[in-house]
Amino acid sequence: MAVMEEAALDAAKALSAALRMLGQREHSQRELVTKLRRKFPSLADEQLDTVVEELLENNWLSDTRYAESLIRSRANRGYGPQYIARELSVKGIAAETADEQMEAQALDWLALAEDLVQRRHPGAQDSPELWQRAARYLQRRGFPSDVIARALGDCPYSR
Repeated sequence: MAVMEEAALDAAKALSAALRMLGQREHSQRELVTKLRRKFPSLADEQLDTVVEELLENNWLSDTRYAESLIRSRANRGYGPQYIARELSVKGIAAETADEQMEAQALDWLALAEDLVQRRHPGAQDSPELWQRAARYLQRRGFPSDVIARALGDCPYSR
């Protein structure tokens, strides 16, 4: 009897910890499960599944909401769609959920890339070296090549 009470207490503590984590920021399901496993190593898989199911049923945990939040956050920090898609994949978000949320955000990637070029590489149109540096910068930030080409225009030495 004491073992069952202890197991129920561990599950209740895990639920409480999960709610505290979700109160601070959104988490993906995979991310939250990893944190709970690390914090409660004695918790059985069935109990952890029960905790996650309760969080999902009450809409306290949502991969869709997490994806929306992450996309908005990363785009505001100047990251492109490829970088964001990779990060969502690493965080355990399904590709279809990521694609749906990327479309739902309706971000203007070209305007974002142009803004980054103006702020970080204002003379990119004047010199081939600066143009290449700006192109590499946008590439590292996860912008596709067609957006980079339109944001930077023709390379100065190819005119």
